[in-house]
Amino acid sequence: MKKGLKILRRLHRRIAVILMILLQIAALVALMLAGAKRPWVALCMYLLSGAVIVHIVLYRSRRVALLPWIILIMVFPIFGGLFYFTFHLAASSPFIRRGVRALTAHIVPPPSEANMEACAASYPAHARLMRYLCNAGHYPVYAGTDVLYLPSGEQMLASLLSDLRRARRYIFLEYFIIEDGVMWGQVHEILKEKAKSGVEVRVIYDDIGCFLRVPKIFQKTLESEGIKCRVFNPFRPLFTSLHNHRDHRKIAVIDGEFAYTGGANLADEYINAVSPLGHWKDAAVRLSGGAALSLCAVFLENWCLGSGTAEDVSLYLPPCVKGNVPGALVQPYADTPLDDAPIGETAYLCAISAAKETLYITTPYFIVDDSMMNALILAAKSGVDVRIVTPHIWDKRFVHMATRSYYRELIRGGIRVYEYTPGFIHSKTVVSDGVLSIVGTTNFDYRSLCHHFECGTVIYDREVAAALKEDFFSVLSVSREITEKDCKAGLLRRFFEHLLRIFAPIL
Repeated sequence: MKKGLKILRRLHRRIAVILMILLQIAALVALMLAGAKRPWVALCMYLLSGAVIVHIVLYRSRRVALLPWIILIMVFPIFGGLFYFTFHLAASSPFIRRGVRALTAHIVPPPSEANMEACAASYPAHARLMRYLCNAGHYPVYAGTDVLYLPSGEQMLASLLSDLRRARRYIFLEYFIIEDGVMWGQVHEILKEKAKSGVEVRVIYDDIGCFLRVPKIFQKTLESEGIKCRVFNPFRPLFTSLHNHRDHRKIAVIDGEFAYTGGANLADEYINAVSPLGHWKDAAVRLSGGAALSLCAVFLENWCLGSGTAEDVSLYLPPCVKGNVPGALVQPYADTPLDDAPIGETAYLCAISAAKETLYITTPYFIVDDSMMNALILAAKSGVDVRIVTPHIWDKRFVHMATRSYYRELIRGGIRVYEYTPGFIHSKTVVSDGVLSIVGTTNFDYRSLCHHFECGTVIYDREVAAALKEDFFSVLSVSREITEKDCKAGLLRRFFEHLLRIFAPIL
């Protein structure tokens, strides 16, 4: 009964917000239609639409978003430009971008060029990726970091709880989704105990990700328990694409010595305590050593962004702690929609292009542009064994339809495609040639690659790659391979699928 009342209260908030947005859209459309009846207003709107097209062509950094916006403006020439201006332009304001850079530019320490070249020499096939992450995002490569691959949310939780209990100085948690239940309950109890004992505890959660999952007073409740809390990009009932920029990261940092990232959030489906979509398959990594510092810095970036103030981050970035595996090279990285560097997408493209023998990918969504498709097909046609696993049971019907629309093209390009039949695979992993592994939060879709704040870890190590490969083939053993015959669909369905693909970059 109490749980039902909580859901109703949270649902009430969502309904109220949706109604306010719909009213704004209705008012905007009514204003544009009324204004269009006056010739001089219509002329101004035509000129605005033309100016918007020029702006898109000249200044849009991601060319993949050109087509859908131009189609919309051509279909609705009178108010298409005003729609773009209202919905999109505010989110790409140069003032916002400059403010973010001013707050966070000092956080990530510049990498050592000598150390970078030594690491690159150890793995020459992946030197380009190392240098790119260093030059584009200032993400160092760390040697001597212990890496533990965790092939399920259950294993991730057990390891995380153990490390949380060991915290002496601070605990930083940043998650897209937090929801009251078995998983969060265990974490929350430790956080309260640690905060009482003097450990600094900070939590960041995304407002949209937790929209129906936590009460409105969640932030105040945590702060009353001595836990510092920030709500990332609080949702306001304004019609703007700023709401597309969600904090999709999953980060836990303990004392700057241990760090976690991967696909699992802090909610019960991630540990199969509840099963709305069958068995939930996820993955994470635990870093012990110097590489944990990079994820600490990534957390502090969004903390500063959320609070609007900078702070002395040197207090949380202790000297590099050496691990027990001198040969392990690890390079955590992050991606943000508020710059012009597609870090996450380029990391995937570099891993794909460097593959010579095998390339294994798991992702819950697959909606990509031509550059990613061409890179994957080029690898397959060059003799690389390319395999991709996506879910059989979907959580978003239209996204799943768009994902399946790529199957025929992938299979014809020589790529083997599988669907995870026990349920929903949410892990975002890449393992290449038994050497390079990527584990993080970035899906192979436009929302992750273009709109969200994401993070990941590149691991240059054969033992870790072997663990990922073993997990991948255990997934294949319970997955169904898709054939070209399975991809047959009627004309209407194919048309709808390709329409979803066209407009995916702006959704």
